[in-house]
Amino acid sequence: MAKEIWLGPLLGGNRARLIERCAALASAGQADSFLYLAASHPLLEVVTEGILDGSSNRGVWGELPVYLFRGLVRRILLSAVDETGGRLPSRIPIDREELPLQRSLISQILARLKAQGELKAIAPLVGREGCVNTVATLIGEIERAAKSPAEVTEIIANRTQDLAPRKGTTDRDPHLQIDFDRETALIYATYCELLNRHQLTEQDADQVRAFTILSGELDGQAVSLPWLANVQLLVLDGFFDFTPVQGEILRRLIPRFPEVVVNLNHDELNQEIFLPFQETIDHLKAIESFEIKQSAESAQTTRGALSNLRQDLFNPSLTHAESQSEETGTDQEAGERERRQEEDGNRSAEAAAEITYFECGDRDTEIRAIAKEIKRLVLREGYNLADIALVVRQRASYAETITRVMREELLPCNLETRLEANDIPANRAALKLFAILEQLSRDETATPRTSEIADLIKSEYFRLNDEELKLISARFDVQCSELLRERDQLPNGSQEQRLKNRYGVGVWNADALENAFAYVGSDLRVTAWLARAQTLIQELPAAEATRNLLNIDTSEQGRDPDVADQLENAETAKVEEKDAERKRRPSRDVHPAAIAWAALVIQSFAERIQAVPRAGRPLDLRMALMKLLEQFNFSDQIARPIRNSIEDRELPQAILNYNSLEALRRALVAAIKSIEIAATIGPPKTVRSPSGQSAWSGEPPAVKLATFLEEVRRCLSSQSQISGAADRGGLRVLEATDVRGLRFRAVFIAGLVEGGFPLRASRDWIYPHEERERLKRDGLTLEDISPATLLKEEHYFYQSACRATERLYLSRPLLLEDDSETVASYYLDELRRAVAPLKIESVPIRRDYEGKKLNSVSTTTELSVALVRQQERHLHRGEKRELQSGSRIKGLLAQARNDGFVSNSALRRVEIERERASYLFGPYDGEITDPNLIALLHQRFGTDFVHSASGLSVYGNCPYRFFGLRVLKLEPRGEAALDLQAIDAGKLLHDILRRFFEQHRRQPLNELDREQLRRELADTADRVFDEHERVVPPLNKQIWKIDREIRKILLDQVLLYELEIQQNSATAGVVPAYFEVGFGGIKSAARDPHSKEKPLELIRSTFMGEEAMKISGQIDRVDVAGDNTLIAYDYKLSTGSSTDDMRSGRSLQLPIYLEALEKLILPDHPIAGGGYYVIRGGNERRNKGLHRKRALEYSGIRANVLSVVSDDEWQRIREEVIAKIWDFLDDMRAGDFSVNPSEKEKTCRFCDFAAVCRYDRYRIERKKEKPGTQSKPK
Repeated sequence: MAKEIWLGPLLGGNRARLIERCAALASAGQADSFLYLAASHPLLEVVTEGILDGSSNRGVWGELPVYLFRGLVRRILLSAVDETGGRLPSRIPIDREELPLQRSLISQILARLKAQGELKAIAPLVGREGCVNTVATLIGEIERAAKSPAEVTEIIANRTQDLAPRKGTTDRDPHLQIDFDRETALIYATYCELLNRHQLTEQDADQVRAFTILSGELDGQAVSLPWLANVQLLVLDGFFDFTPVQGEILRRLIPRFPEVVVNLNHDELNQEIFLPFQETIDHLKAIESFEIKQSAESAQTTRGALSNLRQDLFNPSLTHAESQSEETGTDQEAGERERRQEEDGNRSAEAAAEITYFECGDRDTEIRAIAKEIKRLVLREGYNLADIALVVRQRASYAETITRVMREELLPCNLETRLEANDIPANRAALKLFAILEQLSRDETATPRTSEIADLIKSEYFRLNDEELKLISARFDVQCSELLRERDQLPNGSQEQRLKNRYGVGVWNADALENAFAYVGSDLRVTAWLARAQTLIQELPAAEATRNLLNIDTSEQGRDPDVADQLENAETAKVEEKDAERKRRPSRDVHPAAIAWAALVIQSFAERIQAVPRAGRPLDLRMALMKLLEQFNFSDQIARPIRNSIEDRELPQAILNYNSLEALRRALVAAIKSIEIAATIGPPKTVRSPSGQSAWSGEPPAVKLATFLEEVRRCLSSQSQISGAADRGGLRVLEATDVRGLRFRAVFIAGLVEGGFPLRASRDWIYPHEERERLKRDGLTLEDISPATLLKEEHYFYQSACRATERLYLSRPLLLEDDSETVASYYLDELRRAVAPLKIESVPIRRDYEGKKLNSVSTTTELSVALVRQQERHLHRGEKRELQSGSRIKGLLAQARNDGFVSNSALRRVEIERERASYLFGPYDGEITDPNLIALLHQRFGTDFVHSASGLSVYGNCPYRFFGLRVLKLEPRGEAALDLQAIDAGKLLHDILRRFFEQHRRQPLNELDREQLRRELADTADRVFDEHERVVPPLNKQIWKIDREIRKILLDQVLLYELEIQQNSATAGVVPAYFEVGFGGIKSAARDPHSKEKPLELIRSTFMGEEAMKISGQIDRVDVAGDNTLIAYDYKLSTGSSTDDMRSGRSLQLPIYLEALEKLILPDHPIAGGGYYVIRGGNERRNKGLHRKRALEYSGIRANVLSVVSDDEWQRIREEVIAKIWDFLDDMRAGDFSVNPSEKEKTCRFCDFAAVCRYDRYRIERKKEKPGTQSKPK
């Protein structure tokens, strides 16, 4: 009987001889006389194709005996027979997609043992996913160690004496290793018992059962494998090593066969790299007396830098020999050595052409560079895809990137991609729902958060069905139809339907519902949200004063722009000031009818969620969940895209979502089974089934909903779905452990970074490396996680690199997905050392495609980019290297457009970008050039149009912002916030100060009781805050109380400051006299009696006569002196505007207010000036504005303040402002809404249109500064 171990070089011919022999047996009809075990699936395909070559052998009767080890195990289990010749009963696998039960069962075992008090050391971690995964992995390792529960228990018992606790320890001492040992043995024994009791199995358990069958007995009965008697030859091909259970299987197989051949790699010139696998040879020799046969056949010839790679890579003797030769020898020998190195260095670029190293920006760039090079090899050098392999250490880490990039590059790829079931969009949505239910199960008093329900609705996988919407709509008609009343009149039928459509009532509109949720407060829980919504619905229409104050117009009419912006001067807030608040502009408020409809919808959603029982039998919980999903139309929403006509590119995602329903069904079934099976832990209560097998007879246990959902989530995460099928004729993508036995003309090895290749050693918190070594000595061999695994990693790289016969490509990403930098694998240095004195030059590849080299394109997208950029380079001065002629580029672009590679819309966008990048302002910078639109603008901003002071300031800050806000009337969605927003806070402070000063109109406050005034102001503030709280209930009452007190402190400081300035100006008799003085028909219940309905009119002379411009506004406060001299004030929350801001048009309110006082409101009163009254400030609250130097006794401002000007300057600034206003009007009528913020990024800081305008400072500044272009000084 021949037992031989064949040792041959990597690219030798031993395997070919073995395949030829097996093929001859198959051809002679003796396929059952050999058994061929291959170490990897790629090698299995090579062997199978070699035996069944299609000519001498086209097939065999029965089964071709070529297997992976798991295939052999499966055949042993399926072919084993008992004494009567009957097949063994089959078991249900629990580690496959059909029943993903394994991890959930282990989780339930841990929970049950903990509840029974059996676990102490592991108990604190039982509920954590990491603990479940670690225990599942550990159970698999024990099974692969071929140990039964009894054997593990015995090993642990023998270890007890070595690890026994020392005298003096107490219960409070940390748990010892022996505690973990005992609990591990208990968990393993329980797990195995449940598998046997319920006729379950999994892959590792199958190996243990196969090993037992080969012993001739299984579960106490004799078994046999009749087909083994016919096998005369056993071939083990390509194995590096064996797991213990595989070794035990071989221990029982090898002696049965007359002839055994083990085919391994070896190289006498580089023995060190094969040392990690000497243990495999020793193990085989311990089974039988094997004869070692080293093949003298020379390996397949390689060339250039690859020629000596097999003998030099990772060869420590090479380094030793080099150091020895450098340390010894004469000066002449040293000189000769240097000369040879220099000559070699001169030849290195040519000699190292067989090895290329790519340093890429990221993984996408890395795989794309590989795809380009593969295309070049195929198209230009005659390679076939079968001649090329892409090798990665772990396929899972690169699978998604490889699949996506190769698809974009139109390069077929023999790689099946799978998507984790819990990453499928439909399942992610279901998991969000389960997370809500799980949280409610843990806290029975809680209700869902509104934001969580909003997420469900926005996912588009959940909605109420049409029948339910009809019922809710009927409830709305009964309970809330009054909310549709307009101008105290109920609408008729058609008007009612029109209003319902406007507010989204009676229909399913996810966006409208989300707006309502956010407006009321999406951070609130549903009960609090409903209460707040009800308050808003009831109080908002009735609180006229507060509605006017906060600009809440329930009829949805356009509110006055000046009131909306009277405090919103974020344009003037200095970026460098730390106390400058970010103020959000208010949006149009959600109509009460929309809030009421959203309340009915969210109430219906919440009621169904709350109706799910918090505990019950697993089957009942499953039924409740299925009913909830049905009520939310989950399956219909998933199937809807398939029923409708969708584009081909959307079909795979739709099918993936549709198949996810089956994954969810399996998860629910598996969760039920795991809970029911784990409930049988302990003495079983059984009855006999009709088949004679024992069955559990107890009632299914009641469990918490949270526990059930946790197991459902765990079972779902154990599944995956195929998202991309493998192309059998495509590029081979192999793991480093699968490359053995293969050969390729070109090999690409990707991911050469530390922690990637070599792979970082795994860790185990239960059994670290040291404990595993002790267990091994005691007879339990777990997987090796010691630093010695690096030697195996080196061998994997050695196998991968030496499988290339002509070209070897290495690559690494410089950055990972999280933008963390990588460290190059030390294998690169080893490779450089192995090919020295030849050099391996790195080729850097950028993350973005630059488009400079037209001949380097590999996709239609890159072709489009390259052609456009080549064309663009012709339009600019600069480097013309590698630039095609303009006529050729033009012709190629036309051909690309005709072939559909470049769309007309893409070329149009290119032209748009060129216009944007030109030196002139144009239609893509905010200029309106269409004559019809300009005519409309002339009509819109005609003589009858009433401009607002704040609107003109908005235009002065940025014309494009004015266009968005005042012409298109676009507004950001309003959201409730926990704190008082700056815009609302300012309005409230305005109202408080108005009410307070109105009670003391024209009274010198410095003559009144100070403390009484402070109490009075505080009482006024409380009344205003209470009114606001009644109409707009706070989301967080504690934060609201803090906000109130902070604002009251600010008001108190304002009062004290006011008393001081009145004291200083007592001689002039200056007192507050007018408050909220409006002009131009400002609609406000708080207007001063001296307000004017007539707007301010500015007059200018034109060649067609005089032209008038109407302006409206509202002055916060006007002080009057004893001689009727006026001072106007504009309240600001944090800062005011300078004279430069006024001259530039950024802040026009104050000059306009002065003009209105002088010409319209109080024309007979002299004016001392106007200023900004900063509420939040110190002693310089009024230093900004426009004050006449000769009238400082009225304001009390120091003469050295920049806002103090002479009478000539006073008049000049006001004239400049008036001229600027007319310029703005002309520009509006001309359609000039250019993207030209006055203070660049500072202006954009508070803008809601930044994502739309795409402002680029340097592009705009170039347009403004280019000589001969249209000037844009604004």
